[in-house]
Amino acid sequence: MSQTQFQTLPQYVMEQDALGGSAADYLRLRGSNLLARTEDYFRWSDARRQSGFWPYSNAIEATPDREMRVANDAGVAVSGLNFASQDYLSLSSHPKIRAAVQEALNVYGPHSAGSPMLQGNTKVSLELEGLIADTLQMKHVVLFPTGWAAGYGSIRALVRRNDHVITDALAHNCLSEGMMFATRNIHRVRHLDMDAVADKLRQIRRQDYTNGILVVTEGLFSMDADSPDIVYLQELCDLHDATLLVDIAHDFGSLGPGGTGAIGIQKMLGNVDLVMGSFSKTFASNGGFLATDSRAVKEYVKAYSASHIFSNALSPLQANVVKTALEIVRSAEGDQLRAQLLDAIQHLRTSLAQYGIDCFG
Repeated sequence: MSQTQFQTLPQYVMEQDALGGSAADYLRLRGSNLLARTEDYFRWSDARRQSGFWPYSNAIEATPDREMRVANDAGVAVSGLNFASQDYLSLSSHPKIRAAVQEALNVYGPHSAGSPMLQGNTKVSLELEGLIADTLQMKHVVLFPTGWAAGYGSIRALVRRNDHVITDALAHNCLSEGMMFATRNIHRVRHLDMDAVADKLRQIRRQDYTNGILVVTEGLFSMDADSPDIVYLQELCDLHDATLLVDIAHDFGSLGPGGTGAIGIQKMLGNVDLVMGSFSKTFASNGGFLATDSRAVKEYVKAYSASHIFSNALSPLQANVVKTALEIVRSAEGDQLRAQLLDAIQHLRTSLAQYGIDCFG
């Protein structure tokens, strides 16, 4: 542990309204001028900003680490323990990751220079597709520029206006946005309520046996740190001719045998209809993917997912970083890093409990 001297924020004068209200209060805008009607939100947020109560839009000054120096969006820099960065196994600072960036830069340059539907793919991005498929025991993978694009784009490509989506109430924003723009037939069920999913499947199939049903969940819900019964969900989907999509953004790489997450823990590798994930949590890069056993599904998503077609492909630097990170995740070193992560988590939970602070999950 370095001997960082932690700095406290300067003393602020708390404005009267700085702690009141919510961003939700400004979601529905009123007024004919699209620009002027944002002023109320700015006044509210700036009151918090000027009072030192605005934790958003910070900028780091070095590689994410246990202790960090960051600057807030007012330019005030502070140092302290880092609980904000998404770098679960600390691979951003791994020497093999740094070497992977230089290697790809020397061979390909920094830019993919095109959509993956045209000429944006590289040899290393195709190798990454194969490595993800092998890790998850799936046959085909589609890459996306971000995890958000993967969730949104996959649902938008596959779900049509008369189809149904049954979703956990806490599903990620990218999944919710994708389904909202795909169909009005959205059925939200209470978090991890398997009986509600079963009831909704039976109800839909009694009334509609001609349109598709997509069941959406996550391998590990980040805010509550819990997981669904993936085995049971897939059985329900098979019984009712529905399709299961599991988002493994948070558990892929960081949990389970070989970093295979909740799907690996529940021995469901290769047995889930659709698996979607993100690279930004464990794999030291932006990017995302959809994995499937169907070549037809892969080609359809490539052709009809706007976030895949109309975005440039992952840069070769990103692709090589993720590929190298996944190789580490699959190795004995990956097992050691996951064990260290869980030890740190358990130590923190135990310490917080001693102060009367309970943790979910």
